[in-house]
Amino acid sequence: MKKWMYVTFPGVMLALFLVLYFAEEKKREAREKAHAAELARTKKDQDDKVSAQRVKADQEAKKRTADRQASDKKKEDERLAKWNKEGQEIDTEINRAKTSTDQSAKEIARMEAELAKLREARERGNREFLDALKAVELAQINRRTAELENERLLKIIDRRAGETPNRVIPPPPQKRSD
Repeated sequence: MKKWMYVTFPGVMLALFLVLYFAEEKKREAREKAHAAELARTKKDQDDKVSAQRVKADQEAKKRTADRQASDKKKEDERLAKWNKEGQEIDTEINRAKTSTDQSAKEIARMEAELAKLREARERGNREFLDALKAVELAQINRRTAELENERLLKIIDRRAGETPNRVIPPPPQKRSD
């Protein structure tokens, strides 16, 4: 058999393989370059898209932050306005209560002074009444004492007159009804 065939067929096959391999390798490299360019373009598009989205998200975030801050400031201003209004209403009520309290205190002081005057007048009237009652009772006692003294003197005079036969005894004085 021919030994040169053992080398020729594999050599031809190798040459054919190498021709096909390098042709396919060039196509593969071209495909890889196209794929890499496509990936780069896609990545660039995605990066542009992501950066645009980031810019848009940043703008929206800034807008939301500004809106939230404005809303918070508005709420804070409304809360402060409500707080101040309620504070003023409370101050007004306190001032009104103080004024009312002062007026009531003045009225109470006036009424207490009037009550003290009335009590003093009542005490004075009671004292005068009791003094008059005492004077009346003393006058009655003095009258009674005077009547008893008159009766005793009359009895003494009567007794002495009874001892002397010449004398005439005058009638006793009539009692006065006062």
